[in-house]
Amino acid sequence: MSAERWLARERDYRESCLANGERWKPPKERAVEKKAKVLTLSEYGATVIDQRVLKPRTRLEYEAKWSQLIEPKLDRLAVRDITTTAVRAWYSALDASKPTRNSHAYGVLSMICNTAVRDGLLDRNPCQIVRATTPSQSERCPLPPPWSCTRLQTSWEPTTAPHSAKP
Repeated sequence: MSAERWLARERDYRESCLANGERWKPPKERAVEKKAKVLTLSEYGATVIDQRVLKPRTRLEYEAKWSQLIEPKLDRLAVRDITTTAVRAWYSALDASKPTRNSHAYGVLSMICNTAVRDGLLDRNPCQIVRATTPSQSERCPLPPPWSCTRLQTSWEPTTAPHSAKP
């Protein structure tokens, strides 16, 4: 930024302060205040989901995972304080009998953290659990394989000849 633009912004800020009756603060003081403001995951996550271009059904799913599973546990955590330990603790506290739901929620949190990395709020994504977004095949599909249905059908076939009608 050029010195002239910086000076113009400072003048605009000063005039804005005078017009609003606020005290003008030097750039260093404003920088300290800006750093002191804590951006919580609750604020940031909701904003990321709102700003993301999603199909309606996907938006509903993201918002459901966010409001039901992520926000209630991690809402007050500052974005800059999200760690792999915090993510691991949150993920391990989820209901293990619902692996697909958990993997989708983990994916939403990972997407939010990836956005935070791109926005410069995090150095790296703290969502580092291996295979958290891909539950095993047996966990995803509790139904038996198709051959089991065939075996069930053949077991229902009559094993004895039907009774003949009496003359």
